[in-house]
Amino acid sequence: MKSSTALAGFTVVGSAILLILLGTALLLGSLVKDAHVHGAEPRLDLVPIVYGLPAFGEDYWEMQERFPNAHTHVLGGCEPRLQKLAFVRYCPVCRAGLRTWEARQARAVVTP
Repeated sequence: MKSSTALAGFTVVGSAILLILLGTALLLGSLVKDAHVHGAEPRLDLVPIVYGLPAFGEDYWEMQERFPNAHTHVLGGCEPRLQKLAFVRYCPVCRAGLRTWEARQARAVVTP
């Protein structure tokens, strides 16, 4: 009886670990798949983690819609941690488009 209880406990723990690994694999797979939208191979980059409650303006939402896979930062939640950087996979086409769009936005603000 004792061995079957131990085996059942192992099965529950093993199943939980399997589900976590499967979820992680699916998430990473979707990030890589999303980056292929432009036919470009996704790249790996180290980006800042932004902590706190950000106030997103209209520009941010437009940027997210136009360049969804630029991944220039990671939102870290409300409580700051020691970790300041995170690895992301990003689409180089989205990243280049974002830089061009940001430069145009900056010129539009400066120009009267």
